[in-house]
Amino acid sequence: MADQWITTGDAARHLGVSTETIRRYIKEGRLRAHVITGGGRVRFRIRRADLAMFHQRYVRNSITDEWES
Repeated sequence: MADQWITTGDAARHLGVSTETIRRYIKEGRLRAHVITGGGRVRFRIRRADLAMFHQRYVRNSITDEWES
């Protein structure tokens, strides 16, 4: 199966955060992304599998931590 790539906007909508938050996660190394340059802009594309892994590792764990507090 071929990789399925999504935009930072799609990733943000999926996680319920802003695109700036997604970019911060990428820059911090928490979320893997492919960099696309051109036209004086830097854009990112994220594999769906990487977003799913990020969601499981960071989002679900933070919810579990909040419930246990």
